[in-house]
Amino acid sequence: MPTNSSKLSMSQTKDRHLILRTCGLCIAILGLFTGLFWHMIFKSILHKELVLRPNSRIYDFWKNPPIKLNVDFYLFNWTNSEDLYNPSIKPKFEELGPYRYIENPEKLDVVWHPENATVSYRKRSDFRFVPSSSKGQLNDMITAINPPAVVAATRSKRMNEIRRTLIDITLNVYANDMCITKSAEDILFRGFHDMLLVAGTIVPTAISAQTVPYDKFGYCYPRNYSADFYGVFNVHTGADDITKVGQIHNWKFKSTTEFLPDKCSQIYGSPGEIQPSNLKEGDTLNLFLPDLCRPIPMEYSETVEVEGVRGFKYIAGLKAVDNGTLYPGNECYCNGECVPSGVVNITACWFDAPIFLSYPHFYNADPYFENLIEGMKPDKEKHEFFLVIDPVTGLALDVGGRLQLNILVEPIPHLKRFKNVRKAYYPLFWLDATARISPELATELILISSIKLYGQVAGGICFLIGLFLFLWHPLKGHFNRRLMQHIKINDITPEATTKSTDKNEGTPETLSFLGDTKNGGSLYPKIISTDSENKIITNLTTNSSAPKHSHLSLNSS
Repeated sequence: MPTNSSKLSMSQTKDRHLILRTCGLCIAILGLFTGLFWHMIFKSILHKELVLRPNSRIYDFWKNPPIKLNVDFYLFNWTNSEDLYNPSIKPKFEELGPYRYIENPEKLDVVWHPENATVSYRKRSDFRFVPSSSKGQLNDMITAINPPAVVAATRSKRMNEIRRTLIDITLNVYANDMCITKSAEDILFRGFHDMLLVAGTIVPTAISAQTVPYDKFGYCYPRNYSADFYGVFNVHTGADDITKVGQIHNWKFKSTTEFLPDKCSQIYGSPGEIQPSNLKEGDTLNLFLPDLCRPIPMEYSETVEVEGVRGFKYIAGLKAVDNGTLYPGNECYCNGECVPSGVVNITACWFDAPIFLSYPHFYNADPYFENLIEGMKPDKEKHEFFLVIDPVTGLALDVGGRLQLNILVEPIPHLKRFKNVRKAYYPLFWLDATARISPELATELILISSIKLYGQVAGGICFLIGLFLFLWHPLKGHFNRRLMQHIKINDITPEATTKSTDKNEGTPETLSFLGDTKNGGSLYPKIISTDSENKIITNLTTNSSAPKHSHLSLNSS
């Protein structure tokens, strides 16, 4: 009969087994849930961190980007300006530079709008020249066509006879300055005074259809350290929809521009700092560039690695510079007369100046443009516009923003100084805005991507541990029974084995088991001869002549 102490011991053992199996089941369920849903959990946590809000990590990155932005300017020197009035000779250009500047952008007048989950700001950039990284100095002299003269001549085509005559007289007085030679510093950021700008300020109705907004001219004047040049931006914070974080909501308090018609006037895309997270291969991004007053599409190209971080590379392809020739939907970007693919008219965005956008050296443009001039050497490696984006966070890993500005010079019959000029798109300059993620920031992004994987691995490990704990007791009982059987087989006495051997000399023998230990019976090993004619069964019982001390008993816990 079981004693009270044995009953208590059995009860405690059962309780321990129940607790162990319950814990194992809970851990297994937790691991299974984590493994299956970790991707959703990770995405939810990440999205909360990517929402633009005061004092958050992403806000600091957005307001004052930690990535150094280098802007290399390449200026085109016009080497045969004396042949301007000889239409049989192509204009010739040589590339000078780069003239490297470091851009330090910052956002000012930040105002939050929780009612529609947006934030407004002004952008100010400080450009500083870096002589050591430049191939040239700011006092280098550059010869180019005079843009104010070209602008005045182009505008005269839409004027009445009286105003055209005034423009013609002014340009005749201005004859010696149809081409200019200025320092690189003047022609880029510092600017220079021009008689036509002064005349346009004094008599705007005669010289220009609108008041000239600046007192000096320069390709990038007055962008340096100006918070007013680009106006007010309003972007989504992502608080209501994370897919919209960093995307522009309106610009200069408008959701459309007056520069382009129909759908081409829509304002959308990212100003550049943040792209949507959780990108997939094949997605298309849109960059809104205020200097162009329009977005440009960025198409997925390939998956690359930057500082150990996996990223998606996007390029500005043919669609970004097409006028409907290749993509009929782009026809509204013609802004007047449609020109062959590869050059986009942004005249309306540049105060009616005949400025046209292209990739450097007319890369990816119709051969028509390159054939009008000499000196262009398009090269994909040097002139392709690209972005590499971390698909998990939407942050930029590597940037190569490469664009060229050109001015259209064409014959204008009613103006003496432009009657015999050769039509061509004169390249003014191209820029290469580059930025690359730092190794320190790359390490953080690698950790974020690793957490996504580690969570699933941890879930799998928890599931296996929980399953093991849940099945431990049944497995332990099974192995104990197997062990007991093994020990009892090996416990056969030498005397019994010898007798069996003597009776069946030369006959190989095997062991099998009779009896049922579960039904109270004893485990009886019997020796069965493999000789079909002489089957001798020797039953060894607990009362045999084998020494009692040789029997082992196992108590299954």
